[in-house]
Amino acid sequence: MANPEPTRPKLFSFEALVVFFSLFVLALSLLVVSIRLLQQPVEGMHPSALLVLSIVGMIGSLAGMLVSARGRSQELPPPPVEVSPPPAAAPEAGEVQEPNVAKVRLGKYMQTLEEQVQSLRKERDTYAKGNAQFREEITEWRQRSLEMLRFLDKQRQSAAPEDQGQLEAILSAKKHFAQLVAPLGIGLIEPEPGDRFDGKLHQADNLEEPPTAELIIVECLECGYTLNGQVQIPAKVTVAAAE
Repeated sequence: MANPEPTRPKLFSFEALVVFFSLFVLALSLLVVSIRLLQQPVEGMHPSALLVLSIVGMIGSLAGMLVSARGRSQELPPPPVEVSPPPAAAPEAGEVQEPNVAKVRLGKYMQTLEEQVQSLRKERDTYAKGNAQFREEITEWRQRSLEMLRFLDKQRQSAAPEDQGQLEAILSAKKHFAQLVAPLGIGLIEPEPGDRFDGKLHQADNLEEPPTAELIIVECLECGYTLNGQVQIPAKVTVAAAE
């Protein structure tokens, strides 16, 4: 077994250097005080002795610091210690499985999205089917409402002219029913005598040729009807030339 290399003993430690420096500062302070006492003497004090003591202290502390510094410079440096790099840490099981866990979570998320899309598609198909059925029912109700209004018109035309009570009852029922079916988009075309004739809204029953002058309505024979603002059945009227 090889003997360890001898090391030189430390002459002075770092603490000794600090002590000598503190003594130097103290001696320097005494020197300053003694100089001031020499300039302004005080009774009972001997500044010359204090001056000598401060100089001796400064010299001794300086010598001690020099010796301490020289001793520290002569100390052998400690042998270098070889530090081997730490072995590479083995990957933990959680780190290895993290990509797999992310893939599983992503797969579950995509599966959930697909299920929600399928559910939305079913709801859309159900809504479309119900909407189509609702439109068919509205169309049927519109047709029946128009038939009912035309039936009331025929009843009014077939009623006896002298039976005013029956005529008023039919007219009142017709107006009330027209108000009920108005939300379905059904409107009445019921011109009054003296109104201007409009070929888009009215059909002249006593006119065989196209009019060459302005015409006015003499009598409304049958009411017309509109559906969502579009004329479905024009009103049948009799017309005469405007004066």
